[in-house]
Amino acid sequence: MKRATIVALAAGLGIAACSLPVADKESDAIARTFFDEVRSGADLSRDVHVDPSLQTPITGDGFARMRSALPPGPPTKVNNSGYSYNSSSGAGSVARLSHKYVWGARNVTIQTFMKKPPGGTNWVIYAVEADPGGAQPAIVVGTEPAPASTDN
Repeated sequence: MKRATIVALAAGLGIAACSLPVADKESDAIARTFFDEVRSGADLSRDVHVDPSLQTPITGDGFARMRSALPPGPPTKVNNSGYSYNSSSGAGSVARLSHKYVWGARNVTIQTFMKKPPGGTNWVIYAVEADPGGAQPAIVVGTEPAPASTDN
């Protein structure tokens, strides 16, 4: 490999390590908005992107546990840290988006699980997982949608 190619590749990997590019702006914005709603204790019934299964007293308790594991105040930075999209003409699309929320020296990883039905135009959130780091276990609320096989 030529030295210039190796340097360019290393520089690209260094930039990518900070924050991955957004693969789908719509789903990314929905996931970020949803977590802000969870973090602030907003009424999730007003969000058209939230599946009704996440609007129960049991899931409300899960979101309260999630909020209690977060540092106080808003995050200082949010980085995209991973994503996965799968689609099938018969099963629709599923997405798993990972964001790293930064509060000073503390990072919390949030994964949002979404689905878009066949022929649908809106992403719907079915589950969220918060990994507060350290010895605390991840907090999962909801059920991840079954993956669709990629055929289109």
